[in-house]
Amino acid sequence: MIKNLLDEYNGEFDKKHRKSNYTVEPEYLSELAYILEFYNIFFKPEAYKNEDEYRFVIYYDGYPGEDIGDAKFRIFNDIFIPYTELKLPANSIKEIMVSPAVNQQLLQKGVNILKTNSIYKNAKTSLSEIYKRY
Repeated sequence: MIKNLLDEYNGEFDKKHRKSNYTVEPEYLSELAYILEFYNIFFKPEAYKNEDEYRFVIYYDGYPGEDIGDAKFRIFNDIFIPYTELKLPANSIKEIMVSPAVNQQLLQKGVNILKTNSIYKNAKTSLSEIYKRY
């Protein structure tokens, strides 16, 4: 995906460069950087491959102060992160994998308590095998 994008941008640059003494415009690089940053949302490091999960991203490209509908917020590392709740059928979640944590077993117990009070109570709970590093 990234190779195709770079090939496309290189092709555009070559066409413009042949016509004149075209220099790289800051807007050209900014646009390319923006697209690469957007692509980054959809990819995870190879170490996470064994977790065999799907990543869904709803991207909002608005401005501060704009209405973003039914978004809710959570705080992570002192940053407000907007999110949208999705209502999924109970049978759509087969397994909940507990992320690496300092006390992963305690986290798993919390997930199990949360499950008992939700429609996903039949989902299997497992522990990630990825090590927590500091």
